[in-house]
Amino acid sequence: MGDTVVPIKQFIQNEEQALFYFRGALLPKYRQALDELFLHAELLVAAMTMAEHLPRSEALLLAMLLGVGADHNELERRVAELEDRMDRSLLPQTGRS
Repeated sequence: MGDTVVPIKQFIQNEEQALFYFRGALLPKYRQALDELFLHAELLVAAMTMAEHLPRSEALLLAMLLGVGADHNELERRVAELEDRMDRSLLPQTGRS
């Protein structure tokens, strides 16, 4: 009989479980960051499945990295939007009362 291939979602859960003691040794802010990394991976299960040419651990890390990059881009967009709103609110008003 051939080897059984663990589904990607189960692989993610196994990796998270394997880091149980590591996670427990982290400060709360780092524990939350690790949890968020695994959440990103869970959200990208379909993409990880399509990356079958990569070793699963690399696909997991790539999914985590993409999630962090997406978060970063969203924060940059929000900061730029707030800066724009602040700039517009600080401009002298030229309209009549």
